[in-house]
Amino acid sequence: MLRRPLFVVGAALVGAALSASSAAHADDARVEKERAERLFLRGKELMDAGKTDAACVTFEESLRHDRAGGTLLNVAECYAALQRYASAEASLREARALAEAAQRVDAVEFVDRRLADIAPRVAHLRLLFPARPREGAAFTLDGEPLATPSGDPLVISVDPGRHAIAATAPQSEGYHVDLEVEGDGALVSLVVPDLPSRASQTFSSPAVRPAPAAQRIVGWSVASVGAAALAVGAALGVSAIVLWDDVSERCPAPVCDDGEAIAQGERAGVLADGATLALGIGAASATLGLVLALTAPSQGGHGATVALVPAPNGLALQGRFQ
Repeated sequence: MLRRPLFVVGAALVGAALSASSAAHADDARVEKERAERLFLRGKELMDAGKTDAACVTFEESLRHDRAGGTLLNVAECYAALQRYASAEASLREARALAEAAQRVDAVEFVDRRLADIAPRVAHLRLLFPARPREGAAFTLDGEPLATPSGDPLVISVDPGRHAIAATAPQSEGYHVDLEVEGDGALVSLVVPDLPSRASQTFSSPAVRPAPAAQRIVGWSVASVGAAALAVGAALGVSAIVLWDDVSERCPAPVCDDGEAIAQGERAGVLADGATLALGIGAASATLGLVLALTAPSQGGHGATVALVPAPNGLALQGRFQ
């Protein structure tokens, strides 16, 4: 018994499978066309009955099964009856492309006449975008993406009603506006602004510290003032001691009736009080200045917080390292 080569059998099986698949696709296409035809006829009945809204929905469902040129023309007439001239225009343009592809000159001429008839009634949005939109900017109309702006105004056919224009970009605040378009042939213009940067988040920050170089300058300045005060205090103290020595020579006894000596003793007391005050301030200032200068942090390092605070016996230096 003769046997067919294996590859011949395989080819036959593949061919049979492809034929079955093609037949299945043909059946599916035929079923879709039949559904589209039934819906188309139902849409015509609804239009004749004056039920325009229902007719439009039925024609749209028919187009979902088959984008037939005749259905596109009828749904365009349905849209025009509802004054949705932009939708009618879009359906007519699609029908024209099908007619042109099929080389139906008569159909192309008919569609062109209908386009010319409704053109004055089509409403438009005229959008002007920033000359240089932010990188990654995206623009939408009623949720549908718009073409990337080229710098020229973008004119879009729209049906009457409310329309939403939105713009987004990375690291930017979004932009959204609703526009109402009313009337046949209306033209509504909008300038879409440049998107503002998103506000930086605010964080609580630690207390501001002086820069290391500034802290050193302040420290040495305060230390210099302290040193000057110490010098003044020392000079006042020496003057007070000299005066007291002179008073002691004039009035060695506890009771003194020398008026000049008494006045000199009072001056010595004033000088002594001034010396005490100057020495106290000088010592505190010098200490504070040295601490500020010597504990100034390096760039990004740690430092110290110091302050003069009241104390039972005068002023005290208080601080903490950070």
